[in-house]
Amino acid sequence: MAFKVPKKKKTVGRPKKNKGGRPTVFTPEVLQKLEQAFSIGCSDTEATLFADISMASLYEFQNKYPEFAERKRKLKESLVLRSRFNVARAINDQVNPDLDLSKWYLERRKKEEFSIKQETEHTGAIRHSIESLENTELDELIADALKNES
Repeated sequence: MAFKVPKKKKTVGRPKKNKGGRPTVFTPEVLQKLEQAFSIGCSDTEATLFADISMASLYEFQNKYPEFAERKRKLKESLVLRSRFNVARAINDQVNPDLDLSKWYLERRKKEEFSIKQETEHTGAIRHSIESLENTELDELIADALKNES
């Protein structure tokens, strides 16, 4: 269901004069492009480039129509939700379970148990400040490091 700009209520009595001004850039085509971009996870910048409008126009529109801002948030999250379903479906496939995908999922969701990366934390003091070393001292440190690698 696409977002539609709410129609203004008609007033009873004397018709009001046209306020004039510039017509809105938020045509049905622009709204459709924005929704299409947000539904594939585009950032606000990418979506406004695709719809050929300014970021300021988007933010003004969202302030004027908070329900559009909520729809944008939901559209962006829908891609994440669909992706989760796809990953779960591939992992749960009884005939051809995707083992690589299962490993990938565990490496990211249970890092402490399945991560292939090792995180190292330095707890000692730093012995040298490189800026204060002379060239000969730097050469010695590099030579020592190369010896230790061999």
